[in-house]
Amino acid sequence: MRTTVAVVVAALAVVACKGGVQQAVGSGAGSDKGPGAMAQGPAISCSEPTWEFGTVPEGEVVRHVFTVKNVGDAPLKIESARGSCGCTATVVSANEVPPGGEARIEVSVNTQGRRGRLEKSVVVASNDPKNPRLTLKVAGRVEVIAGFSPQHLNLGRMLKGSKRTEVVKVEAKEPGRVQLSEVTANDPRVQARLVEGQDGEPAVEVTIAAGDQEGPLTAMVTAKTNLDSPKEIVLRLNGLVSGDLGVEPPRVFFRDYEDGKPQAMDLRVTALTGKPFRVLGVEDAQRAVRGEARQDGGAWVVALTLLRKPEAGEGTLRIRTDRHDQPVLEVPYRVGGRPGGFRAGGARLRRTVPAPVRAAVPVAPASTR
Repeated sequence: MRTTVAVVVAALAVVACKGGVQQAVGSGAGSDKGPGAMAQGPAISCSEPTWEFGTVPEGEVVRHVFTVKNVGDAPLKIESARGSCGCTATVVSANEVPPGGEARIEVSVNTQGRRGRLEKSVVVASNDPKNPRLTLKVAGRVEVIAGFSPQHLNLGRMLKGSKRTEVVKVEAKEPGRVQLSEVTANDPRVQARLVEGQDGEPAVEVTIAAGDQEGPLTAMVTAKTNLDSPKEIVLRLNGLVSGDLGVEPPRVFFRDYEDGKPQAMDLRVTALTGKPFRVLGVEDAQRAVRGEARQDGGAWVVALTLLRKPEAGEGTLRIRTDRHDQPVLEVPYRVGGRPGGFRAGGARLRRTVPAPVRAAVPVAPASTR
């Protein structure tokens, strides 16, 4: 009898314990901090942060409007919306968004000069303390209707007074519909003409005469088409005309100077002709940068160390050599700021009178990427 009573009492205790647990859980589920509650403070959200625009022809401008929402319980302030290169973003609604409200951000992407897979990003800055930088993305594929392949010709360093000839292929999506009627260059140092390339494919032969003036060489070769779009195709050329000796990189950028944290980098001095030379020393009039030279095969390596920040924030290194025609090589440097602040000299580009091609030339099929 005592055993039976003990079992009943234990069972009642278990039931009471379970009831207490159930009651405790039930009281928590009734709190206003459940899954549907709004975040504390401003909170930015975008249900579709990536937009795929599919496949478009090169040169088309694609546009899309993103919707962002304030899922917080305080006003959301959108400070800026900035797109990467070739992409612009504009907030087309109020910059301050109330709790539960929405803002619209219009993004446009210019596909001119782009081919294949293209991805661009937009960074939306706001006062959201947990996500102050929201990234939106635009992506798709750009197909070639007609164009040069490659689109950009990097000539590198060219010895002044020298000549160089390159043959660039022309391709098209529908080669039977495309014809080229004339080709021109906007720099008198560059001559271009339509020729027959390998396997009978049409191409453009580009001849570059470096001339005697040192400095950047930037030019465009343009060929007209019989299409509504593109009406012309463009080949861009970039190079640097220099003496036999040259320095890479031609400009030096250091981060902001911090005491006790010296910065170091190497320059490389080479000869285009391969003729032997010597580096005799490295000078900096402001004594902010120390340079030590050592031979490395047929080249020389100049090890730089930033000792302090120059008064003007920038300066010029003078690398002395044993060459009579190039006794000093000058390399500008900057400490802090943006690397793009350097401006290289060079001749102004002049556009030449277009020279018509004798006959229309069909172009080759675009390569499959």
